[in-house]
Amino acid sequence: MRDVSEDFKAELGRANYVTPTSYLELITMFQRLVTAKRIENSKTLSRYTVGLDKLQSSAQQVAGMQQELRVRNPISLVPITIQNVAFLVTAEAGSHVCVLCCELYSSFYKLCLLFM
Repeated sequence: MRDVSEDFKAELGRANYVTPTSYLELITMFQRLVTAKRIENSKTLSRYTVGLDKLQSSAQQVAGMQQELRVRNPISLVPITIQNVAFLVTAEAGSHVCVLCCELYSSFYKLCLLFM
């Protein structure tokens, strides 16, 4: 403290006296600063803890999904894929039949209008 006071006097040309009251104010200010930093650090630690918990939870969920994918490997999905392709072929054939029926009905309707 004495060195800082001497530097202050050398630079600004003013003397700095440390009284017991100012020294106690310095200690009180330091205690407030330490308390504020402790609160800030505990909040930061809490955020990190929550983040780590979420990461661990996500890792467990991903591991479960990977296990589920191993159980449902692509070989076991082949019959389902074949069924889906067969359904799409049937649906596509049905839509062609539907278009043909609509055209037939339309031409029949036009013929009926001609004879009326």
